[in-house]
Order: sequence, then C-alpha cells, then structure tokens
Amino acid sequence: MNRRVWVVLGLTIGLGVLFVVFTVRHQPPAVPKDFDHRAEDIEQCLSCHGRGRPHARPKTHPLNDRCWECHRRAP
Repeated sequence: MNRRVWVVLGLTIGLGVLFVVFTVRHQPPAVPKDFDHRAEDIEQCLSCHGRGRPHARPKTHPLNDRCWECHRRAP
C-alpha cells in the first residue's frame, strides 16, 4: 500500500480510539452538596441554570431539561 493510505488509516484509527476513550471516560459534573443545590425539582435547577439566569448552562450543554439523567450528587 502507498504511504498516504497508511497515514489516513492511522489517523482514522487514532481518532476512533480517542473518541471511544472520551465517551467511556467522560463523566458529567457532579451536583455540589451545598444548601443551594439541595433541589430535587427540575424547576428549582432551572431557576438558576435556565436560559438568561445568573448561572445559565453553557451554549454547548445538551438541550435537555432532565438534569438527573446525567448529573449525579457529589459523594
């Protein structure tokens, strides 16, 4: 095989490995164990973390308002 094919093949495999490692190891941030984060109701979460709120979620955050599907309580 020619060198270009090997380079493309190597890059593809490398990116695939990085993708798998990132998706397996990625953990969403834990919810702090302080007084402000004792909420169990999503509406309470969004009162601070909703759009236009003081601590709004970043634009890269998935469009999902079911916080407890990803976030967990800090141990």
